Amino acid sequence: MENITIGVFATMSFLHFKDQTDFSGSMIKTLIIYIAIAVISYFAVMNIVLCILLNGLVFFWIGYSFMDEYQPDGYYPPGLALIFFQNFRAEGLDGLLNRFAAILASFIILFLFLIIIGAFKKEDPLKKFTREGISLCKEIISIIEAGDNVGLEIKQKNLFKINRKISSEIYMANRNSIRSKVSANQYCIYVAFFQIVYLFINEQISDTKTHEESEDTPFYNDLEMIKNMTANFEAALQADIALTDNRRLYLRIKKLDIRSFRLRFALRTGIVLTVCLAFAYVTSWANIYWLPIAVFFTMLPIYDNVEKRVAARVKGTIAGILACAVLFPVFNDFASRVIILTIANFFIYTLKNDTLLMMNITCACLAMDLASMPVIMLARVFGYNIFGAAITYTGNRFVFPIRITKEVEYIMKLLDDIRETIPGFKGMERNGQKYQTNRLILLSYLLGSRLEVYSNTLKLRQTGTDFSEYMKRHMITITRYL
Repeated sequence: MENITIGVFATMSFLHFKDQTDFSGSMIKTLIIYIAIAVISYFAVMNIVLCILLNGLVFFWIGYSFMDEYQPDGYYPPGLALIFFQNFRAEGLDGLLNRFAAILASFIILFLFLIIIGAFKKEDPLKKFTREGISLCKEIISIIEAGDNVGLEIKQKNLFKINRKISSEIYMANRNSIRSKVSANQYCIYVAFFQIVYLFINEQISDTKTHEESEDTPFYNDLEMIKNMTANFEAALQADIALTDNRRLYLRIKKLDIRSFRLRFALRTGIVLTVCLAFAYVTSWANIYWLPIAVFFTMLPIYDNVEKRVAARVKGTIAGILACAVLFPVFNDFASRVIILTIANFFIYTLKNDTLLMMNITCACLAMDLASMPVIMLARVFGYNIFGAAITYTGNRFVFPIRITKEVEYIMKLLDDIRETIPGFKGMERNGQKYQTNRLILLSYLLGSRLEVYSNTLKLRQTGTDFSEYMKRHMITITRYL
């Protein structure tokens, strides 16, 4: 029964792997991580000293290594694994070996499912987005040749969105790869080309607003250049010819900076969850594992979001408790609980609504506990969630808090640094210059995506600024060095 929890992580992993073109590297890394967490959890429950030391270090590692400025929720699966493996303990060395076998079996099943899905998989999303970008460039050329620039700004925004999608896919491919070369990086040159077209549109709009162009001006020479480049890139895409360096790109911000929400969140997670797990270890109260679970799922990097998430957690938990109160008296045998767990798992990472998500998490977790009387157990769970909500609110507010306004300032500082760094690439050899330029263009799009999320949040609170013009100026500035 203690290894049924692996079903939750297997579901999370499957939903993560299924959208990847090359999932093998990501699967190997994730398998190794889960086995390592199983070993750490085995030792963490031996005594209070190991409990505090290992949980503090490992939760900091999870918070810092599995999330970043572009993927702020990547810490969920390993963090939940660390909590579940401690609360559903492996008894002795035989129990630990059985856990290894269960993890390996789950990943073999995942691999088989992914192979089957791959046989029916649609077009590579990178190729799809790039083809859309090429088509958009051809539309832009047709509009300009017709002498009617109406709609160019909309096309420019659409091209920006396509580049953002491509950048995100390239980032995920590099993040998940274990190879020194990543095939997805061949699309970096298309991002650079679309960025040139983006700048070209901007200059055309500016020229139109100031004066009329004639056919013998440099603008039309630029248009011919764009037409030729579009035709060449379209031919290369159709022939699947790699036009750039495929060396792995390192896109995460490596410098330790106390202003970074990644470092601050890792410190907060390590402190708060270690206290919760130590408390659970010392008291050994029935169903006490729900306290660290409740805190973990409501612990958010940004303080400004925590009230909404805590409210969703409490409402979702109540809904889950009520659902279990109805289901468990009827379906109280092992096989029925496994079915409930399986159904809940499939909803956990397919639902966007926080309340419904938490309801299914509650059902999945409670389905694993056959020992307690339903009414008593559900009452305890509710109480732990209320207690956990109070801990989360306090921790997010006072333990290395992160405010959206401060995070916006930090991201804008990173973007400023990119603009200052790019001019220095001119003295590099050609391949090195291309590699570094590709990396910083992708970084710009990834950081811009986070900036937009924060901007939208501030707008909802009627205190925000529209950062779209800032990002437009930033992208135009770095494009001039391509």
